[in-house]
Amino acid sequence: MATYGEMKRAAEIAAARVRPRSLLGFEELVQEAWVAALEARERFDPDRGTPFAAYATKAGQFRCERASWRTVRDRERRETLELREEWEAKQPEKDPGDRLDHRAWRRAVRAEVRKVLASSGPRQADALRLVLRSATAGEIAEERGVKPQQVFNESWEIRRALRESSELQRLWRDRA
Repeated sequence: MATYGEMKRAAEIAAARVRPRSLLGFEELVQEAWVAALEARERFDPDRGTPFAAYATKAGQFRCERASWRTVRDRERRETLELREEWEAKQPEKDPGDRLDHRAWRRAVRAEVRKVLASSGPRQADALRLVLRSATAGEIAEERGVKPQQVFNESWEIRRALRESSELQRLWRDRA
């Protein structure tokens, strides 16, 4: 059975090894390593030939590193939330009267998509319709008797036209 001194020494060594690359203080790391040493004492098997000090030190290091990773992850999450809140506070308030209801918004988007489709060639519009129905470029090409690359190019051109539509961009930005 491991003595108190062995466990304390293993915890301190583990904390000292992790400390240079950790955001946690030495005492916090020692506490984490101490918990790992207590758990290691329960799981330790002397018949495997590994000294307890080495086993407990490795377990402590691993637990300290996990605690450091959690600290970094939590800090990054907090910073991200703070940045999001800061960004949202800077956004101008939208007047509820300016918002379209969901059905009106969908009608406006559909009308704009129809305008873009009408201004494009019939093959581009056809290619986009088939792509939207989950047909692959190869299936569309086989059906139309052209190369798949031509179908891809046609659908890409119409997608570009949809992306560049300033009215669609405005509608998408104002949705809510």
